[in-house]
Amino acid sequence: MDKTCFAYSHTDNDCVALTDTRGCGPDCPFRKTSAEIEADRLKADRRLASLPQVRQRYIAETYFRGERPWLRNTRKAVSV
Repeated sequence: MDKTCFAYSHTDNDCVALTDTRGCGPDCPFRKTSAEIEADRLKADRRLASLPQVRQRYIAETYFRGERPWLRNTRKAVSV
């Protein structure tokens, strides 16, 4: 188990992303560091913010109770 992975649970000493943890470790295809996760979120927020307003409104109403959290995102870019 790779303790630097975002899915590693320090309380359970186990992976919280996968049910079959036999492949967990440095070679796990799902392994990401916290910095990689933050960079992915920032990229997704930028993509959502670039969509037309009507599409943003649809996504906000469907998945975020009408809010657009990607617009109030103040996270800074993280280099990976």
